Amino acid sequence: MSQMNPGGAHQMSAAEAVRLVVRFGQAALRRQRMVAATFALVGVVAGLYYVTADRVYQATAQLLVEEPSLGMLPGNTVGGASNKLPTQEKIIRSDRVLKQALDQLRELPPHLQVDIQGRSDDGSLVTLRGGLSVQLVRNTDVIELSYKSASPEAAEAVLGVVVEAYLDFMLKHHQDTSVSVLELLQSEREKIETQLHKQQDRLVQLRDEARVVGIDTASIASHPALQRVQSLNTSLTEAQKDRIELQAIAAVVEESIRQGRDPRPHMHAVDPDAARSLTAAVLGVAPEQMRSIHALEQKLLNDRAELARISTHLGPTHPDMIALREQISNAQEYLGDFQQRVNGRASNASGQQFAALLGDLVKQKLEEATQHEALLSSEYESLEKEVVAMNGSLSEMLFAQREVDRLGRSYDTLLEKIHGVDLGQDQAAVRVSEIGQPKAARAAVSPRLKFLVVAGFGIATALSVLLVFLADLRDDRFASLDEVERQTRTEILAVVEKLSPRVEHGAEAIQLHVDPSARSSEAFRTLRAGLMLNPAQPRLIAVSSSEPSDGKTTVSSNLAVGLAQAGKRTLVIDTDLRKPGMTNLFDLRHSAGLTQLLAEPSPVAAVRNYVVDTGVENLELISSGARPLDPAELLSSKAFAELVQWAAANYDHVVLDCPPVLVANDVAMVSRLADGLVLVVRPEKNSRRHVLRAIERLARFETVVFGLVVNAMDASKDGGYGYGYGYGYGYGYGEELTDKKQPIVIPKSEAVAIRGPFESTDPAVRPVSAGGATPPMPASLSAAAPVAPRKRSPTRSAPRRRAA
Repeated sequence: MSQMNPGGAHQMSAAEAVRLVVRFGQAALRRQRMVAATFALVGVVAGLYYVTADRVYQATAQLLVEEPSLGMLPGNTVGGASNKLPTQEKIIRSDRVLKQALDQLRELPPHLQVDIQGRSDDGSLVTLRGGLSVQLVRNTDVIELSYKSASPEAAEAVLGVVVEAYLDFMLKHHQDTSVSVLELLQSEREKIETQLHKQQDRLVQLRDEARVVGIDTASIASHPALQRVQSLNTSLTEAQKDRIELQAIAAVVEESIRQGRDPRPHMHAVDPDAARSLTAAVLGVAPEQMRSIHALEQKLLNDRAELARISTHLGPTHPDMIALREQISNAQEYLGDFQQRVNGRASNASGQQFAALLGDLVKQKLEEATQHEALLSSEYESLEKEVVAMNGSLSEMLFAQREVDRLGRSYDTLLEKIHGVDLGQDQAAVRVSEIGQPKAARAAVSPRLKFLVVAGFGIATALSVLLVFLADLRDDRFASLDEVERQTRTEILAVVEKLSPRVEHGAEAIQLHVDPSARSSEAFRTLRAGLMLNPAQPRLIAVSSSEPSDGKTTVSSNLAVGLAQAGKRTLVIDTDLRKPGMTNLFDLRHSAGLTQLLAEPSPVAAVRNYVVDTGVENLELISSGARPLDPAELLSSKAFAELVQWAAANYDHVVLDCPPVLVANDVAMVSRLADGLVLVVRPEKNSRRHVLRAIERLARFETVVFGLVVNAMDASKDGGYGYGYGYGYGYGYGEELTDKKQPIVIPKSEAVAIRGPFESTDPAVRPVSAGGATPPMPASLSAAAPVAPRKRSPTRSAPRRRAA
């Protein structure tokens, strides 16, 4: 039989994993009442929750959030949902929006205020924010809002006021920016209007002084000085126009930087061309490239129109159709790549970095425009003085007229800018529109019966698994016979059920002797057969257990009776000198025994004086005797080794009733002289760690373990250990042994598995005579020559097979 390798670490295989699952299933079956109670408890709790929980209803609405592009072709923007969506989510859940929604909600009928009745403003805000959910629909520009309430009407009302407050906030936010731009333009218009009135008054005064209704410029138009003045006047007008536009854009950019917003949409509201040029300059796009892009966009539109026109009378494989589609595809691919590069540059820099770069560029352009205007103004004033000095009042009148014209044009430009500022949402940084009205389903979203069933089943399963695991962890016992064999890696030779109590002492207390035909006696015959069929043919058989009170004495006594009933002369030696069970069984506690025998000068010569007849034919006993001070010293003595060798020479089988393995190391002294050892275990009493520790200790002692005997099994219990090791048959045993004193006659055809009488090759060792007397011992053996422990043959390990 293969020995267990204690401490041998190995990885869990698939078969071991399956066995682990099966073991857990068996543990769950053993605790099925606990599992059923857990499921019932969770079911009751879930049912009570479903019956008593408040119903919750949910209303939903959808908002479309769009961000204007940089002025390229519509639909050329790259990417999915706008990066403004997370910002809009924060705005919707902000205190400002929710406070405005709360004010509107308090004006509604009381049945729509069920969530905030009796609450303060702070508590109401917490309630609104807790019930409000904002989700960004993936790969879209849609925001989905939802609100949970105890009433479907209240949910719709709350979500409606929240959406209204959010839209109102976005409108006011854009109008604030537009108003700031409008105020700047109005201020500049007032300045130019004041200058225009002054120049007009001066022109009227000059005309009155010269008494001229109109002036004729043909006479002085050809003078070089006047031509230069006219040219400078035109340039100065354009420079002032550029400077005014840049001032407006600079104000917008500065305000946007201060408030942390994107300035580009507001720049488009002031001057789309200038804003587009500045944005392209910040992004590193040359003006020539922008013009090329616009030209390509125009050509793409023309090609699409041409394709739509010729597709009505040309087939799809016509060369013109193919060429035109290829041109359109190339143009679209180029524009798409260009837009990706532009958007990539814009996205690489954060909004604040982009605004800062744009602000620096606008300031630089404004400084350049201001310097250019100052230079033109200085040059214009010097030339004006020269022309005035040359032409007198007519020239002065002409210049006044020019100045009036210039200021008039500037004034008209500002009026156009003012009228171009849109106070609506068309030019807003983010356009928001409601695409789904708040609507609540009449079915409650909580509690949901299906969810409770699934969740309850999952919780009950998890709790059951945890409780079974903890219970199994605390119950450190073997769950089944298969587990005993698997974990100990040792064969089970027999399974002995719990025996009924009999008399306390003598052979009448031995089950196999008293009732050999009973079902419970069959387990001991199975044990005897397993040992006699072992290839090692053991004759010196040690019996031990992992702990006291496991029934090793019961097993060893019944095994000895079984061997004796098979016609084998058997000797039982009680080597448990600490708590002798076999000695107590035959009520020989106060009789001389092994302790006194080993104290004799020649134990072998005096052994017959200590051998006791048990009252069972072919079975004799040497009791333990008085308890010594050091049992291990006696069992390790040369005298004990000689005694065991004498017993092997004079009996067919010798059963050594050993102390428990975990109590002391006495079993090591005894088992070294035996052919092997039978270990008795009680799975319902012994813990796994104690049995495995006993197996490990026997392995360190190099003890051959023939197998295990499972003792004291309760035959009335179902499951767990079961029966299948040779004693739970469904029929009786007839008159197998009608006379308990009659020896068993083994047919010659079956005698192959049973070794004959011991025949020693040593002339000093002779068998016992038929009369039971021991022949005289040779002087050589009586001199107590050193006797070495019995050597173990590798073939003595019994194969891992079940006894028949």
